[in-house]
Amino acid sequence: MARLGFAIVIVVAVFAQAALLPRINPLAIDPHLVLVMMVVWTATHGVGEGILWAAPVGVLLDVLTMETLGVNGLALLFAALLGGLARKRFFQSGILVPMVLALVVSVLSPLVVVALRQVLGDSAPGFAAAVRLLVPQALLSMVLVPPVYLLVMLLDRHATEARY
Repeated sequence: MARLGFAIVIVVAVFAQAALLPRINPLAIDPHLVLVMMVVWTATHGVGEGILWAAPVGVLLDVLTMETLGVNGLALLFAALLGGLARKRFFQSGILVPMVLALVVSVLSPLVVVALRQVLGDSAPGFAAAVRLLVPQALLSMVLVPPVYLLVMLLDRHATEARY
């Protein structure tokens, strides 16, 4: 049940990130909403769950943003792998570690995407343009972790209550 709820929420987030946020956001930067959701989901449900979600969500995001197919999927796979660090016994501290991981992923993931675009020959902005926006975009993504974390916890609680 939690997976179904997460599927609905992440599809809405993909559409919001691809179509809605660029139009209504007054800031020059957009948060990585889907990336943050992947980090939080993986931190709470494991790397296997994150990897399963990375491919279909990445393809949907690629199609809606008209990116080269697979670029966003690889970025989300990277987010799922790093998000798994929050599951380790040493790192369990609630929401703090997912916030830091979201910050790290929000910095590194765009660099991976830009590198892939350049390797594939896309005429996308280079590293200089990406680096200029990285810090504010990463901080904005980090601020999104608490509400996303709360949403995932509510989905889990609802799924647990539905079983009983």
